[in-house]
Amino acid sequence: MKTRTTQSITSGRNALTLLPKIVESLTGRSRPLIFADENTWKAAGSRVADILAGAGIHCLGPYVFPGKPSLHADTERIAEASSAIARAARDGPVLPIAVGSGTLNDIVKRAAFENHTPYICVPTAPSVDGYTSFGAAVTVDGFKTTLPCDAPLAVVADEDVMAGAPARLLAAGYGDLAAKLVSGRDWILAETLGLETIDPGVWELSQGKLLERLAAPDRLAARDPVAVRLIFDGLCDTGLAMQDQGDSRPASGAEHHISHCLEMRGLTVNGADALHGEKVAAGTLLSALMAEFVLGHDAGEARILADRASEQSPEACEREVREVFAGTGIPNAAIDAAVRVSLEKLVTGVARENRLARICSSWDVLRRRAEEKRPRYAELSENFARAGCLSFRELGLTAPLIRWSISAARTIRNRYTILDLARDLGIFEEGINLVISKINNQILKI
Repeated sequence: MKTRTTQSITSGRNALTLLPKIVESLTGRSRPLIFADENTWKAAGSRVADILAGAGIHCLGPYVFPGKPSLHADTERIAEASSAIARAARDGPVLPIAVGSGTLNDIVKRAAFENHTPYICVPTAPSVDGYTSFGAAVTVDGFKTTLPCDAPLAVVADEDVMAGAPARLLAAGYGDLAAKLVSGRDWILAETLGLETIDPGVWELSQGKLLERLAAPDRLAARDPVAVRLIFDGLCDTGLAMQDQGDSRPASGAEHHISHCLEMRGLTVNGADALHGEKVAAGTLLSALMAEFVLGHDAGEARILADRASEQSPEACEREVREVFAGTGIPNAAIDAAVRVSLEKLVTGVARENRLARICSSWDVLRRRAEEKRPRYAELSENFARAGCLSFRELGLTAPLIRWSISAARTIRNRYTILDLARDLGIFEEGINLVISKINNQILKI
């Protein structure tokens, strides 16, 4: 189990007033350097500075990024923040404080790591699970990747500040937390087939209170501070689970892989990048539909499918992956990486026979465990709408883009999901067709 970096999480009303004590208890004489953008500076940054100054803590900076255009977590912005920290550190220890949502947190997280210093996160929206996770989601050479870095030393989240966040950020947080319902199912599939193990403590942290925290989408949309805090606490616990696990398995499955693929294709809403939680919410619904199709077969049907499924050679596997990415404009380096991952996942010969035998022998247990306490697509879709999540149509999703994103999602991570189970049984393409037919009236422009 990975050692946690995060030593303190404080959330609730007036939580910002506790920041001076947290800073002094955890960092001693380090001088705070506040990072924000123009929007988050107004939302909470100036108040953070005033509270620290009122407690006799001298702040450096602040370093405020422009509010428009929207901030991106890319290597250029990280270089800016890293240079600001390095300059300030010439005169003594510096404590970066990120005041903002997921993007700004990722920028400061990586910049602090490059300067070998801890940092504190002050979230302004309950929008992502990345606040308490290690690693930063960063755009490198035009494509999103996860760069290594430590999680924050402390998180201080004021529920009234978060309740005042833009509605899309609130809905995005709901989508990112609800995604754990389907990523949890994928984790169960992998464990049941003997491909991974599940640590009970990590599972409880990421899944134990999930349904309770997702139970009030209407109250979240109405900006009820308690509902906002429930979503935020769930996202924080997921981040801690990733710290304990040492990787992103507690938070990420097929739905996140689909989201990454949509991001690779530059999905935008009103000219700006779609939010992480919006793409993940779409991936969650698509994964849920695929699971309903695959797990809707009984044990006898699963055995027939396994007997009929054909083996794929490494050459055919590579050819298929390159055909999926052909004409997308995605760089060759990313396509080569997808080929490499797909070949790593490919099982042939005796290993494939053993995999299929394990699937068939454990089918009833697999279905029961994977479906237990997992809302179906219809309920998820309704809850997303009540929370204010954007629909497929509002996201600008089309049938060809959905087909591509599901097909490509199998290739970008060496992690077993419902998409791999469908492929093992020879019903992957059939599953994609069914998914699209189910949602066709929700994506067509009318």
